[in-house]
Amino acid sequence: MKENSIIVTDSGLGGMLIAAELFRILKKRNNLGKTKITFFNALFDRRRGYNSLKRLDKKVKHFDLALSALSNRLPNLVIIACNTLSVLYPYTSFSKSSNVPVVGMTQLSRDCLREKLKGGRNCSVVILATPTTTEQGNYGEGLSKYKKAVVIEQACPGLVGVIEGGNREQAKQLINQYAALASQKIEKKHFKTYISLNCTHFGYYQNEFKQAFLNKGIRNLEIINPNSEIVKSLKFTEKDKRASLGKLSIEVFSKTKIRDKFIKFSLPYLNSISPETAVALKNYHHQPDLF
Repeated sequence: MKENSIIVTDSGLGGMLIAAELFRILKKRNNLGKTKITFFNALFDRRRGYNSLKRLDKKVKHFDLALSALSNRLPNLVIIACNTLSVLYPYTSFSKSSNVPVVGMTQLSRDCLREKLKGGRNCSVVILATPTTTEQGNYGEGLSKYKKAVVIEQACPGLVGVIEGGNREQAKQLINQYAALASQKIEKKHFKTYISLNCTHFGYYQNEFKQAFLNKGIRNLEIINPNSEIVKSLKFTEKDKRASLGKLSIEVFSKTKIRDKFIKFSLPYLNSISPETAVALKNYHHQPDLF
């Protein structure tokens, strides 16, 4: 192919952080060839997302439509930068018929937690995620062999919508609320508590999550943000520091209109990682017929 195509998709805009990190790392490779990163927002309706749907088959149907549309862009790699969509992916028709390599967040996050738990000491693991992710129980099952670990899967309904709405105070209130619920189940005598942010949107509020648990008396804790791990798992290196100017580009496509408040809120975060990604979000392509 004349141009490499990498698609990063999410059920919203949390995955923009991963797209930014990917651009930052690939920019430092001079042997890349012409490459385009496309952020593909798989949200089907701004007023209601995947977690608002009660039936699994309805969720899968919407994601299959999005996957079919993004496959028309002939990607070399698809990164599902979303825990909700990652747990839906195995149920899609696309997963059974496509030869395109797909990397999802769920397996990566489980692998990261398994590494943390290899020490064998008593600990608590708090999985903070959307209702769709917690309902599937992937983390509890995946970590069940670690007998000394208590796994707490805490759903955070409504938080993604509030984050995308750009309402910082309301987001902090919900974070404090869910931290309080999870803290009640944490074994205070345990050696350590791992707080895993298993929704890409939560990466914008990593510091607020940490403070919320500290306020509840959880002291020996470690925040795990899978957003920062997924790009590392792709084995892209930073050894070559010569920039590949003119060979790497990024663009953003969304079926739904992106709220101005969210763009204003997220730009400083994105700009600190990749100014090019921040510009791409500001100039995003709004396509109501995207899928």
